[in-house]
Amino acid sequence: MSTNLAEISTAQCQLPLEENTQDATLEGPTTSGARYSSRCTRSNGLTEHFHEPHSLDGEVVAQLPLYNRVVFVDWSGVLSSEPFWSSILNNLKHPLHESMCRATEDLWHGNAEMLRSWMRGSLTSEAIVEQFNISLDRRFRDDYLLRRLHDDCRRLKCNPKLVTELRAIRRDTFIILATDNMDCFWHSVSHMPELRSFVDSILCSSAIGALKKDSVEHFFRPWLNRHGLTFDDALLLDDTPDICEGFVAAGGTAVVVDDIDQAILDLLAWDATSRE
Repeated sequence: MSTNLAEISTAQCQLPLEENTQDATLEGPTTSGARYSSRCTRSNGLTEHFHEPHSLDGEVVAQLPLYNRVVFVDWSGVLSSEPFWSSILNNLKHPLHESMCRATEDLWHGNAEMLRSWMRGSLTSEAIVEQFNISLDRRFRDDYLLRRLHDDCRRLKCNPKLVTELRAIRRDTFIILATDNMDCFWHSVSHMPELRSFVDSILCSSAIGALKKDSVEHFFRPWLNRHGLTFDDALLLDDTPDICEGFVAAGGTAVVVDDIDQAILDLLAWDATSRE
Protein backbone atom coordinates (compact mmCIF):
# COMPACT_ATOMS: atom_id res chain seq x y z
CA MET A 1 0.00 0.00 0.00
CA SER A 2 1.55 3.29 -1.04
CA THR A 3 1.39 6.17 1.39
CA ASN A 4 2.01 9.84 0.73
CA LEU A 5 2.71 11.83 3.87
CA ALA A 6 2.21 15.54 4.36
CA GLU A 7 2.56 17.50 7.56
CA ILE A 8 0.36 20.18 9.04
CA SER A 9 1.85 22.02 11.99
CA THR A 10 0.33 24.10 14.74
CA ALA A 11 2.11 26.28 17.21
CA GLN A 12 2.22 23.43 19.70
CA CYS A 13 2.61 20.16 17.79
CA GLN A 14 3.20 18.48 14.45
CA LEU A 15 0.11 16.73 13.16
CA PRO A 16 0.77 14.14 10.44
CA LEU A 17 -1.76 13.54 7.70
CA GLU A 18 -2.24 10.20 6.03
CA GLU A 19 -3.43 10.05 2.44
CA ASN A 20 -3.97 6.71 0.74
CA THR A 21 -6.61 4.76 -1.12
CA GLN A 22 -7.79 2.98 2.03
CA ASP A 23 -8.29 5.78 4.51
CA ALA A 24 -7.19 9.30 5.29
CA THR A 25 -7.37 10.69 8.78
CA LEU A 26 -6.29 13.72 10.68
CA GLU A 27 -5.83 12.76 14.31
CA GLY A 28 -6.35 15.98 16.23
CA PRO A 29 -5.10 17.08 19.63
CA THR A 30 -7.29 16.71 22.66
CA THR A 31 -7.46 18.25 26.08
CA SER A 32 -10.01 15.85 27.54
CA GLY A 33 -7.66 13.03 28.49
CA ALA A 34 -5.52 10.56 26.59
CA ARG A 35 -7.47 9.12 23.68
CA TYR A 36 -4.80 6.96 22.08
CA SER A 37 -2.71 3.95 23.01
CA SER A 38 0.24 3.87 25.39
CA ARG A 39 2.54 4.77 22.49
CA CYS A 40 1.25 8.34 22.74
CA THR A 41 2.83 11.00 24.87
CA ARG A 42 1.34 14.22 26.15
CA SER A 43 2.92 17.65 26.07
CA ASN A 44 1.43 21.01 27.03
CA GLY A 45 -2.01 19.43 27.32
CA LEU A 46 -1.98 18.10 23.77
CA THR A 47 -1.75 14.54 22.57
CA GLU A 48 1.30 13.98 20.40
CA HIS A 49 0.30 10.96 18.41
CA PHE A 50 1.75 8.56 15.92
CA HIS A 51 1.07 8.17 12.23
CA GLU A 52 -1.25 5.24 11.52
CA PRO A 53 -1.66 2.52 10.45
CA HIS A 54 1.45 0.79 11.77
CA SER A 55 2.95 -1.97 9.68
CA LEU A 56 5.30 -4.82 10.44
CA ASP A 57 6.81 -6.44 7.34
CA GLY A 58 3.96 -5.06 5.27
CA GLU A 59 1.21 -6.25 7.62
CA VAL A 60 -1.13 -3.64 9.00
CA VAL A 61 -1.35 -3.84 12.79
CA ALA A 62 -4.60 -2.66 14.32
CA GLN A 63 -4.42 0.06 16.96
CA LEU A 64 -5.96 -1.10 20.24
CA PRO A 65 -9.10 0.91 21.00
CA LEU A 66 -9.53 2.90 24.16
CA TYR A 67 -13.25 3.16 23.50
CA ASN A 68 -15.71 0.57 22.25
CA ARG A 69 -18.03 3.01 20.44
CA VAL A 70 -17.73 5.52 17.64
CA VAL A 71 -19.96 8.24 16.19
CA PHE A 72 -19.32 9.17 12.57
CA VAL A 73 -20.79 12.58 11.75
CA ASP A 74 -21.24 14.20 8.34
CA TRP A 75 -20.22 17.79 7.62
CA SER A 76 -22.45 19.47 5.04
CA GLY A 77 -26.08 19.49 6.11
CA VAL A 78 -25.27 18.04 9.54
CA LEU A 79 -22.40 19.74 11.33
CA SER A 80 -22.51 22.81 9.10
CA SER A 81 -24.78 24.44 6.56
CA GLU A 82 -22.42 27.21 5.45
CA PRO A 83 -21.43 27.30 1.76
CA PHE A 84 -18.00 27.64 0.18
CA TRP A 85 -17.19 31.24 -0.84
CA SER A 86 -19.62 32.41 1.85
CA SER A 87 -17.97 35.85 2.05
CA ILE A 88 -19.03 36.42 -1.56
CA LEU A 89 -22.30 34.50 -1.77
CA ASN A 90 -23.68 35.99 1.47
CA ASN A 91 -22.64 39.55 0.61
CA LEU A 92 -25.06 41.18 -1.80
CA LYS A 93 -22.74 44.15 -2.23
CA HIS A 94 -19.70 42.10 -3.26
CA PRO A 95 -18.81 42.90 -6.89
CA LEU A 96 -18.56 39.18 -7.68
CA HIS A 97 -21.76 38.17 -5.89
CA GLU A 98 -23.96 37.66 -8.94
CA SER A 99 -21.37 35.92 -11.09
CA MET A 100 -20.36 33.57 -8.25
CA CYS A 101 -23.99 32.78 -7.44
CA ARG A 102 -24.51 31.71 -11.04
CA ALA A 103 -21.26 29.75 -11.19
CA THR A 104 -21.82 27.85 -7.95
CA GLU A 105 -25.47 27.18 -8.76
CA ASP A 106 -24.41 25.60 -12.06
CA LEU A 107 -21.78 23.53 -10.25
CA TRP A 108 -23.96 22.29 -7.37
CA HIS A 109 -27.06 21.61 -9.42
CA GLY A 110 -25.98 21.32 -13.03
CA ASN A 111 -22.69 19.47 -13.09
CA ALA A 112 -22.92 16.49 -10.76
CA GLU A 113 -20.01 14.58 -12.32
CA MET A 114 -17.61 17.51 -11.92
CA LEU A 115 -18.76 17.95 -8.35
CA ARG A 116 -18.16 14.26 -7.58
CA SER A 117 -14.72 14.43 -9.20
CA TRP A 118 -13.85 17.39 -6.99
CA MET A 119 -14.99 15.49 -3.90
CA ARG A 120 -13.03 12.38 -4.94
CA GLY A 121 -9.87 14.47 -5.33
CA SER A 122 -9.50 13.83 -9.05
CA LEU A 123 -10.21 17.52 -9.74
CA THR A 124 -8.49 20.24 -7.73
CA SER A 125 -9.95 23.48 -6.44
CA GLU A 126 -7.74 25.32 -8.92
CA ALA A 127 -9.37 23.41 -11.79
CA ILE A 128 -12.85 24.20 -10.47
CA VAL A 129 -12.10 27.93 -10.28
CA GLU A 130 -10.76 27.85 -13.83
CA GLN A 131 -13.99 26.18 -14.98
CA PHE A 132 -15.96 29.13 -13.59
CA ASN A 133 -14.29 31.32 -16.22
CA ILE A 134 -15.06 34.48 -14.23
CA SER A 135 -13.24 37.59 -15.41
CA LEU A 136 -11.60 39.57 -12.61
CA ASP A 137 -10.95 43.27 -12.94
CA ARG A 138 -7.88 45.09 -11.66
CA ARG A 139 -9.21 45.14 -8.09
CA PHE A 140 -8.54 41.41 -7.76
CA ARG A 141 -5.44 39.30 -8.12
CA ASP A 142 -5.66 36.32 -10.47
CA ASP A 143 -5.83 33.88 -7.54
CA TYR A 144 -8.49 35.83 -5.63
CA LEU A 145 -11.27 33.23 -5.90
CA LEU A 146 -8.96 30.41 -4.85
CA ARG A 147 -7.62 32.35 -1.87
CA ARG A 148 -11.14 33.36 -0.86
CA LEU A 149 -12.25 29.72 -1.06
CA HIS A 150 -9.53 28.61 1.36
CA ASP A 151 -10.04 31.58 3.68
CA ASP A 152 -13.78 30.97 3.87
CA CYS A 153 -13.24 27.25 4.50
CA ARG A 154 -11.19 28.11 7.57
CA ARG A 155 -14.07 30.22 8.89
CA LEU A 156 -16.79 27.58 8.48
CA LYS A 157 -18.83 27.23 11.66
CA CYS A 158 -20.40 24.15 13.23
CA ASN A 159 -23.90 23.78 14.65
CA PRO A 160 -23.42 24.71 18.34
CA LYS A 161 -26.19 22.49 19.71
CA LEU A 162 -24.88 19.37 18.00
CA VAL A 163 -21.30 20.20 18.98
CA THR A 164 -22.33 20.45 22.64
CA GLU A 165 -23.82 16.95 22.60
CA LEU A 166 -20.89 15.46 20.70
CA ARG A 167 -18.46 16.92 23.22
CA ALA A 168 -20.42 15.32 26.05
CA ILE A 169 -20.49 11.89 24.41
CA ARG A 170 -16.80 12.14 23.50
CA ARG A 171 -15.81 11.40 27.10
CA ASP A 172 -15.94 7.69 26.25
CA THR A 173 -16.66 7.54 22.51
CA PHE A 174 -14.65 8.30 19.38
CA ILE A 175 -16.08 11.21 17.38
CA ILE A 176 -15.09 11.00 13.71
CA LEU A 177 -15.94 13.51 11.00
CA ALA A 178 -16.82 11.49 7.88
CA THR A 179 -17.29 13.83 4.95
CA ASP A 180 -17.54 13.76 1.18
CA ASN A 181 -15.54 16.93 0.77
CA MET A 182 -13.01 18.76 -1.34
CA ASP A 183 -9.27 19.36 -1.19
CA CYS A 184 -9.86 22.93 0.00
CA PHE A 185 -11.67 21.63 3.08
CA TRP A 186 -9.08 18.92 3.75
CA HIS A 187 -6.26 21.45 3.57
CA SER A 188 -8.10 23.86 5.87
CA VAL A 189 -8.92 21.62 8.83
CA SER A 190 -5.71 22.41 10.71
CA HIS A 191 -6.93 26.03 10.80
CA MET A 192 -10.38 25.15 12.20
CA PRO A 193 -9.87 25.05 15.99
CA GLU A 194 -13.57 24.59 16.79
CA LEU A 195 -13.75 21.43 14.69
CA ARG A 196 -10.46 20.12 16.03
CA SER A 197 -11.70 20.60 19.60
CA PHE A 198 -14.30 17.80 19.47
CA VAL A 199 -13.32 15.31 16.74
CA ASP A 200 -10.70 12.60 16.98
CA SER A 201 -10.19 11.95 13.26
CA ILE A 202 -11.37 13.20 9.90
CA LEU A 203 -12.24 10.89 7.01
CA CYS A 204 -12.35 13.02 3.86
CA SER A 205 -13.28 11.70 0.43
CA SER A 206 -10.84 13.87 -1.53
CA ALA A 207 -7.96 12.40 0.50
CA ILE A 208 -9.32 8.85 0.41
CA GLY A 209 -10.14 9.04 -3.30
CA ALA A 210 -13.68 7.70 -2.91
CA LEU A 211 -17.07 8.91 -1.74
CA LYS A 212 -19.11 7.38 1.05
CA LYS A 213 -21.77 6.66 -1.54
CA ASP A 214 -19.23 4.79 -3.71
CA SER A 215 -18.78 2.19 -0.97
CA VAL A 216 -19.68 2.46 2.68
CA GLU A 217 -17.44 -0.52 3.39
CA HIS A 218 -14.43 1.02 1.64
CA PHE A 219 -14.91 4.37 3.35
CA PHE A 220 -15.51 3.30 6.96
CA ARG A 221 -14.18 -0.22 7.51
CA PRO A 222 -10.42 0.58 7.40
CA TRP A 223 -10.79 2.99 10.31
CA LEU A 224 -12.96 0.52 12.24
CA ASN A 225 -10.50 -2.32 11.63
CA ARG A 226 -7.54 -0.28 12.80
CA HIS A 227 -9.31 0.52 16.05
CA GLY A 228 -10.60 -2.99 16.71
CA LEU A 229 -14.22 -1.96 16.18
CA THR A 230 -17.03 -3.11 13.90
CA PHE A 231 -20.07 -1.47 12.34
CA ASP A 232 -22.06 -2.85 15.28
CA ASP A 233 -20.17 -0.38 17.48
CA ALA A 234 -20.89 2.63 15.26
CA LEU A 235 -23.49 5.33 14.74
CA LEU A 236 -23.62 7.50 11.61
CA LEU A 237 -25.27 10.93 11.47
CA ASP A 238 -25.69 11.81 7.79
CA ASP A 239 -28.22 13.67 5.64
CA THR A 240 -28.04 11.27 2.68
CA PRO A 241 -30.53 8.38 2.94
CA ASP A 242 -28.61 6.07 0.57
CA ILE A 243 -25.45 6.37 2.67
CA CYS A 244 -27.40 5.69 5.86
CA GLU A 245 -29.04 2.64 4.28
CA GLY A 246 -25.63 1.29 3.26
CA PHE A 247 -24.29 1.87 6.77
CA VAL A 248 -27.20 -0.05 8.31
CA ALA A 249 -26.77 -2.85 5.77
CA ALA A 250 -23.13 -3.14 6.89
CA GLY A 251 -24.29 -3.64 10.48
CA GLY A 252 -24.24 -0.12 11.90
CA THR A 253 -26.85 2.30 13.20
CA ALA A 254 -27.63 5.41 11.18
CA VAL A 255 -29.72 8.54 11.55
CA VAL A 256 -30.88 10.40 8.45
CA VAL A 257 -30.49 14.02 9.54
CA ASP A 258 -33.11 16.43 8.28
CA ASP A 259 -33.72 18.17 11.61
CA ILE A 260 -30.87 18.84 14.04
CA ASP A 261 -33.04 18.80 17.14
CA GLN A 262 -34.44 15.38 16.24
CA ALA A 263 -30.96 14.15 15.32
CA ILE A 264 -29.73 15.13 18.78
CA LEU A 265 -32.57 13.18 20.38
CA ASP A 266 -31.66 10.16 18.25
CA LEU A 267 -28.00 10.56 19.21
CA LEU A 268 -28.86 10.65 22.91
CA ALA A 269 -31.13 7.61 22.54
CA TRP A 270 -28.31 5.65 20.87
CA ASP A 271 -25.92 6.79 23.59
CA ALA A 272 -28.24 5.41 26.26
CA THR A 273 -29.13 2.12 24.60
CA SER A 274 -25.58 1.29 23.51
CA ARG A 275 -24.50 1.43 27.16
CA GLU A 276 -27.00 -1.23 28.24
